[in-house]
Amino acid sequence: ALELITSAAEQKLPEAIKQLVNMYTNGDGVKFNRHKAFEWRKKLLSVNEEIYEQEKSCFTGLDYVLSCFELANAYYEMDLFEDCIMTSLKLEYICDCVINEVCCDEDDAFEIIRYAALAEMMLGQAYHAIDDLDSAAEHYRKSKLKLVSYVTKYDNPYADRDLSLLYNKMAQLHKVRAEYDEALKHYDWALVIQKENSKKQSDAEHLVVQVLTLCNMSEIYRLIGDIKASKEKVDEALKMMDEIVAVYGLPRHVALKMVVLMASAENYRMEGSVDKTLDVYAEVEKLEQVFIDNYEEVPEVIRAKRLAKMVNVYFMAARYDLVI
Repeated sequence: ALELITSAAEQKLPEAIKQLVNMYTNGDGVKFNRHKAFEWRKKLLSVNEEIYEQEKSCFTGLDYVLSCFELANAYYEMDLFEDCIMTSLKLEYICDCVINEVCCDEDDAFEIIRYAALAEMMLGQAYHAIDDLDSAAEHYRKSKLKLVSYVTKYDNPYADRDLSLLYNKMAQLHKVRAEYDEALKHYDWALVIQKENSKKQSDAEHLVVQVLTLCNMSEIYRLIGDIKASKEKVDEALKMMDEIVAVYGLPRHVALKMVVLMASAENYRMEGSVDKTLDVYAEVEKLEQVFIDNYEEVPEVIRAKRLAKMVNVYFMAARYDLVI
């Protein structure tokens, strides 16, 4: 099956390319390989650009827009921030072209406007990643204007989700600037939207974003020394994680479970509870093996953070033999 799909993809059939991207991204029928998924994403954008130039329609325009957005996101996830910025700027340009060159109905036109807002958000997070905080704040502001306009007109849980994600990004920017009250305020706004969306449409994606927001809030509370509030947010995230795993399975969300447990361990560490901290890190280590069994490699940022935190705990407990 893989050979047939690959052959069709090499003949520039968009559906076959999309299938390969999904297979390598999710480890569906093949080993997880984000680099192969990335190369096929670049191919998909090139093919959809050719198709759009040959047949300018709202349908081909939306495919062109979506493939550009997904490539920009892939660049960001691979820490290729300059490429992410260039691709996000291209996405803005494509959105303008499709709106001006093609007669779209109202729903499709607003979907393209939504992706223009997501391009601004992508630019914001890329500039944030390279420490250009003023540029990040400006692009987040532009994204908010477009998304609020979109959400006001349409009762769309995915548009609401985009706005909640933006509030998360803005909160992270406030955190970097040590504006903790503003950070918590934006996280609260995000969480309200996310919980409302879960009532309208219950799926893993809506639950995942709530878990991430709760973990982010717990970090802010730790920074201001409110460990009790931090633990409350982590406990809520852990209960939600149990729900996600029960319904959708652990392998698909093992990395997220590790993130939540790391937050829990940090709370115990700050309380001085050495044994509880090490017990949680032992759970994280077991989950790393689950990740390896399913995806070949553990996200290095998670493993490195766990090991560094464990060293701190060993020092705290005067267990110098374990540090080595």
